[in-house]
Amino acid sequence: MKKIDYETLFNYISLILAITIFGVIVYICYFKKNVEKFETEDSGNDGDDGNDGDDGDDGDKGDKGDDGDEGDKGDNGDKDDSKEEITATGKAIVNNGKIKDIKIVNGGKGYGSPPTIIITDSKGKNAQAVARETYGIVSDVIILNQGENYSRNPTITFESPKQAETNKNSVVPLGDKKETILELIENCNKLDREQKDKFKSRIENDALRKLEVEGLLSILNN
Repeated sequence: MKKIDYETLFNYISLILAITIFGVIVYICYFKKNVEKFETEDSGNDGDDGNDGDDGDDGDKGDKGDDGDEGDKGDNGDKDDSKEEITATGKAIVNNGKIKDIKIVNGGKGYGSPPTIIITDSKGKNAQAVARETYGIVSDVIILNQGENYSRNPTITFESPKQAETNKNSVVPLGDKKETILELIENCNKLDREQKDKFKSRIENDALRKLEVEGLLSILNN
């Protein structure tokens, strides 16, 4: 029987073991590298997806911004006609130097109170008139005093809606028509004694105000 050379056998086994270990090390290193590469790529893809999500959010925000702008434009584009204010205009009808009537040319818009009427003329004087307001427009003019010596075309000026609101309860001067109005009130069967005394006191003391004139005209015209 051939004698076994243990030293040579040991060398072979050591060589095989070394080759096996080397192969295992190479395999592990290669496999680990691929795993890390895969994980890195996967993380990168997740990041991209996240960025895409953010971009989507930004897009949504952008859309919201656009919608907001359109909303603002829509609000600005809608004009609120209910707040529009237009000053009334009128023309005097004159006969023999007296103002018989004031015709309304434009009833205006946006009045909350009857406007004061200013009558201007180079020679005429003492004419007085009050306006009646209905649903924001001047609906009628009542002549309190026809005055005298007026030209054919005196200037008629109405307060603006803003001015009328500021001066909505100013004192109304009655001039030389005071006695006529007092007599009219005394003979009016639509007023009781208390109402008559109240109006007469206010008129005699030159303290009759616009709102009181409105109330009196409303009673007399009903």
